[in-house]
Amino acid sequence: MDGSGPHPTFDKLHRLISQYMQFSGSWRAELQMTVNEQLVVLELLDRPLTSAQLCRRIGIRSASMTNLVSGLGRKCLLERVRDPRDGRKILLYASKRAVVEVARATQSIAVQIEHLSVIDRRSVNQFLDGTLAALSEHTGTSRPAD
Repeated sequence: MDGSGPHPTFDKLHRLISQYMQFSGSWRAELQMTVNEQLVVLELLDRPLTSAQLCRRIGIRSASMTNLVSGLGRKCLLERVRDPRDGRKILLYASKRAVVEVARATQSIAVQIEHLSVIDRRSVNQFLDGTLAALSEHTGTSRPAD
């Protein structure tokens, strides 16, 4: 898949996803996280969620989520806070450590993008926005805008 086949856009997207998965695995291994723990942390970077909301978003059973949350808490990658609007609920947040670790892991990619010209950076951002919109439409999910 070199991007010159009958479906070059698909080929390039496939390569991008494959490279991201390898990259993602490397920083996950550094933090000794499972794939599911990584999914939880990435979901919580955008906003706090309840355990039930995480279960629905990721597709994990409640008992499994309980174990994931406990493990992430022990690794100091997750924080629990009582919901100020509904004191019965506990909101889960990515911890400061989690935010720092994800930022550190992605910094090398961000630096490469920052070296591009303003026009090229704009093109990269437009591509990413369009790809995110297409994926959100396909999956029925959305993320907060930057």
